[in-house]
Order: sequence, then C-alpha cells, then structure tokens
Amino acid sequence: MENSKTSTEYNPDYISPPAATIRDCLKMRDMTEEELGLDLDNLVITEEVAQKLYSVFKISAQFWLSRESHYRNYLKSK
Repeated sequence: MENSKTSTEYNPDYISPPAATIRDCLKMRDMTEEELGLDLDNLVITEEVAQKLYSVFKISAQFWLSRESHYRNYLKSK
C-alpha cells in the first residue's frame, strides 16, 4: 500500500507556535517584529496575516494557515 502523503506536505513530528517560525524568518532577514508590524506574542494567523507574511517572506499564505491550523489543533488536544 502506498503512502498517500507527498514529500511537500507539512506534517511535522513536533509542534511549535507559528510565531517561532516567523521569528526565525525575521532573524534570517535581519528584521525586527516592529518592522514586520505584528505582535508575535498574541498572533493568530488569519488569511489577512497570512497574505502579509507572504508579501514579506514569499512563503505561501497556505503554509502559514496550515501552521496555524496544526498548532491550534495541537493546543485543543492537550
């Protein structure tokens, strides 16, 4: 039986807040949270926020929405 998951599907064996990924992206670009204009400590990634992240980092909005969904589902399961 073949595995139906593709190698590009986001399926980590750990969960971290999406803000941690955003902070890593900021660090790589030598940017601050203030320059990004988002409060990462209280961030919920909506479609609008995902589009903003795409415009800054060129990482798809779907990636950010998926990260948010996985994280929120993890929090509910705890």
